[in-house]
Amino acid sequence: MEDHMNLHENSEAFEDAIRAASDHLKMRAAFVEKDYWVTFLLRRLSKSTHSDKVIFKGGTSLSKAYKLIARFSEDIDLAILKTENHTATQLRNLIRNIEKELVSGFKEIHLEGITSKQTRYRKTAYNYNRTVAPESVQGIQERLILEINSFANPIPFKRMPISSLIEQFLLETNQLESIENYSLQSFELNVLIPESTLIEKILSLIRLSFYEDGIDKLKSKVRHFYDLYFLSISDTCRDYLHTTDFLEHFNRMFEEDKTKFWDPDKWLNSSYTVAPIFTSFDEIWEEVKGTYNTDFSLLVHGDFPKDELIADQFRKIIKILL
Repeated sequence: MEDHMNLHENSEAFEDAIRAASDHLKMRAAFVEKDYWVTFLLRRLSKSTHSDKVIFKGGTSLSKAYKLIARFSEDIDLAILKTENHTATQLRNLIRNIEKELVSGFKEIHLEGITSKQTRYRKTAYNYNRTVAPESVQGIQERLILEINSFANPIPFKRMPISSLIEQFLLETNQLESIENYSLQSFELNVLIPESTLIEKILSLIRLSFYEDGIDKLKSKVRHFYDLYFLSISDTCRDYLHTTDFLEHFNRMFEEDKTKFWDPDKWLNSSYTVAPIFTSFDEIWEEVKGTYNTDFSLLVHGDFPKDELIADQFRKIIKILL
């Protein structure tokens, strides 16, 4: 694939750039390096013949495209923009072809509980060669996770610029020649709008709370609470939350979820208004907030709101929906 980011091909320059960007941005070097590889795969997507059929979504899109959150994510979450003419076989092949194109040269690793290869959904993990030794083994894994699905149509979306932290550092220090030499220029992708991501994250917490081991599942997705805090106070979503559009979109996406997931049974057969995350939020948060304050905090490289603020903001969302 032509015109690819190639800084990593000069290991000395790569390590120097990682450390310099880490110092300049006041961010762990391991974050800077992993961001490079996340951006590397996204740039491949931007150059792909399939790029117009794919929407970048999820938490990583909130940080890399919209700059709404300051946490690191290893997931690249993509959704297929379907047409009425797409058959199930065509969608399966499209997902596999996109995956193959993006991760060419990376070694796949099987991760129990993460790796999943289905007709309409694939989630796979890959190693990358770490250049900089991590300051701490906690908080960041030497892997990339690619998730591609063809469930509901990921709309609306908009074209947004994507760039790496190293490019940001080089721009801010006026090292434009290095950006050119190593093909580190920003690029554009189709990105799901934040309003839809807001709803997706609320719906995820609702569904997880219905499981018998709901507390453990919510702990594993504690990032959703953090993301929802920043989404709900953002200029984009603050007013949207109080509109009839929000309620209409929420109800539509709730029903769509029931065509995408088949468990747990309690969730399938219930209204979201009786979700444990709504009816017993205080008790649940008491058990979940420890994970927020410890393991999750290691992934945040910017403002880290106190757990009381996170809880208060989620209570406001509950009040709107009940």
